[in-house]
Amino acid sequence: MSCSSNPINIKNTKEICREDCSYSFQYNPNSSAIISNMGDYLEIQVDGKNTVKFNSIDVTVTDVRIYQPSFHLFGGQQTAAEVVIQHKNPMGDSLLVCIPVIAKDGKGASNSFFSKIIPNISNEDKSPQTVNVRQWSLNDVVPSSPFYYYVGSYPYKPCSGKVNIIVFGLDSTATINSSDLKTLKTLIDPISYTKAQSIGGAANKDVVLMKNPIGSQGPDSKDSSYYIFNDCEAITVMDDDGGTASVRASLIPDKGIPAWVITMLVSFIIIIVIAAIAMMCFSNNEGDAPMETGQSPSISKSVK
Repeated sequence: MSCSSNPINIKNTKEICREDCSYSFQYNPNSSAIISNMGDYLEIQVDGKNTVKFNSIDVTVTDVRIYQPSFHLFGGQQTAAEVVIQHKNPMGDSLLVCIPVIAKDGKGASNSFFSKIIPNISNEDKSPQTVNVRQWSLNDVVPSSPFYYYVGSYPYKPCSGKVNIIVFGLDSTATINSSDLKTLKTLIDPISYTKAQSIGGAANKDVVLMKNPIGSQGPDSKDSSYYIFNDCEAITVMDDDGGTASVRASLIPDKGIPAWVITMLVSFIIIIVIAAIAMMCFSNNEGDAPMETGQSPSISKSVK
């Protein structure tokens, strides 16, 4: 069941965080799944190498939970389900990564994530069950996209303490097939909020909700250290009349590069061109220089 009488409502915010809420992940691409039915959620134990960093600090996956419907509100409403990945670091700090789930039939990665486990869970056996899966990974359900972040108490038992919480928005939901959602509802009890709590987008006033516009960095994320240049032009060194022209490097965009950088690059290229021409001229003159009148080639003689 949910702890908070004022559920956190995920909606757009002007509060921005980047370095203080960075999150990168590379979960095991072929994990096993040991699943326990805890009554109101499914608890999943994963294995293998999971490389996860929060604020550049390594964190360890402790377990994965699936709730239905979501305990976060999104625009004042619950989604069909919510996946929560719990992490801890060596200092004892906890991180929850929460992904909203909506019902949408398909063959995408997140649909496969649920369809490989939910139909194989026994509704009668409440003890841990090992579900045989292949190429099953948390990477398939965690998006590489902007996310929301706040520090609050646990949204479920123990309902106390402080925990870092990352929540993805409605533009980054996981999807579950309608048949799998129907089965999930028979397996676990729902989280419920009263109508008064849900309508109007309730929120805990003690929580500062922030957004990371850079987003999570997953295994398929582009390296942000590289910059893709746009609006490029070819290099032109000489005008048609033979005079030097302004040089525009093909790797320098029209905007965003300081003028002094362009000036230095232009000067450097012109110097190289002039030096190359001078060396060519010097080489030709040295090889073709005529001998003076009356001058004969020198012949070395041995002196006795």
